[in-house]
Amino acid sequence: MTPVTTTVPALKKDFRGVVKRLHLGQGQIDYSNLKSMLNKVTAKMPFFALIVAFVAIGMLAITAMAAKKENVKAKTERRAANQWYQVTISGSNPNLTSNQLIQSELGEQPNDDDCNASNSGNPCAVELSFPTTVPPISPGSATVQQAISMYGASVVGYTRQP
Repeated sequence: MTPVTTTVPALKKDFRGVVKRLHLGQGQIDYSNLKSMLNKVTAKMPFFALIVAFVAIGMLAITAMAAKKENVKAKTERRAANQWYQVTISGSNPNLTSNQLIQSELGEQPNDDDCNASNSGNPCAVELSFPTTVPPISPGSATVQQAISMYGASVVGYTRQP
């Protein structure tokens, strides 16, 4: 095996001037243009680093915006499910869904003396079922009829006052 030798200026520590010639076996490769090639590459390195930085920042920004959009969407929309709502009556016929104003969400079906499924008076709560994901209904902003027509809700059941 033929040894690999290099010519290195003894006192220079400049990387670009370190390798001048390399002897390999019978042939000799001249690297005198190495310095000019390295100058060209290193001159362009800040430009490429800047491009890489901008691409990385852009990707992070897009990811953050998508995550924020999903977070907002998750807060404003809910999965299809049955939901109980407290209702108040706003007209003369309490059994018309257009007279039943949705007041607030209830965690479960009411079951107290003033509002339960055994009573036969005016509706005090309604259970709605939604076929798709719907935005939450703000208290006092919609009637049961509007929830049916706008969101495709259907009435599952009522609890009533005595």
